[in-house]
Amino acid sequence: MEPPANPGRFKIVTQLSDCLSDGFPYHVVKLDVQEFYESIDHSILLTKLKSDQLLSATTMRLIERLLWDYATVAGTPGRGLPRGVGLSAILSELYMRDFDDRISTLEDVTFYARYVDDIIVLFAPTKGSTIEGYRKKAVEELRRKRLIVNSTKSREAPPDTELTYLGYEFREVLRTSCKVLMSDAKFQKYKSRLDASFTRYDRQRAKNPKKAYRLLVKRVQYLTGNTQLTHSKQNAFVGIYFSNPHFTDLSQLKRLDDALDTHIRKQTHSASLRAKLQQYSFQKGYSEKIFRRFHRKDEFEEITKAWKYGQ
Repeated sequence: MEPPANPGRFKIVTQLSDCLSDGFPYHVVKLDVQEFYESIDHSILLTKLKSDQLLSATTMRLIERLLWDYATVAGTPGRGLPRGVGLSAILSELYMRDFDDRISTLEDVTFYARYVDDIIVLFAPTKGSTIEGYRKKAVEELRRKRLIVNSTKSREAPPDTELTYLGYEFREVLRTSCKVLMSDAKFQKYKSRLDASFTRYDRQRAKNPKKAYRLLVKRVQYLTGNTQLTHSKQNAFVGIYFSNPHFTDLSQLKRLDDALDTHIRKQTHSASLRAKLQQYSFQKGYSEKIFRRFHRKDEFEEITKAWKYGQ
């Protein structure tokens, strides 16, 4: 049985791809909430929690204390949730629940999804309707929650050829088939990590050739394959397939393989290292869902060190 991808993200991308492939001329409104966690209004949140009557008085006092302490430290009285705290994710979802309900039931809405602060709505336009009118309704609902749209990351238009959402690029949308690739930002992330792996190898090779050899192989194995983060809280499955299970076009993986081949030819001086690295492929790792285990607790930190420092 295949390990599951992130269920929320997986479901959204699957449904969105299906909608964009049905050939209907939807209007698409894509919104990004500016400083989402930092903007959540405490009074609205606490009023909702009390009205739902799901929490004990003791739990409510603890939440109120958390909010008060955060606002004091952050200097944002009456608003904000701390990032990196599991409870914040739960509270933010409760905060947005009625917003989700209202947007989903707006007139002409055929698809709505929100992943944390990334919102997308597909409207089936009727006579006299405008894309600006649809956007205005969504923005008004956000304002009711005292949230602001990040205009630089938002879009509203009938997409003729492509749409980017949740790390995917949907091409030839609103046709009977829709190509799904990785977003350009995600492609560049893979490319930069590949480049950094070989740059790091060049710098380490003179001082410690054995270590440089071992780490380069590990980094290429990690980038081109799949694994489980056994030392993380979620034990998540990640990798070229499990982080990108919706691809219908593998042309970008071919480009990454070409980049890998170029690095191998130009930057490896050992025949054994070249032979070793030539076994690995982004396309193969994706299509065959190749799984590799990294057992040592400090192995991930060692592998990713080159990427964190961009060298």
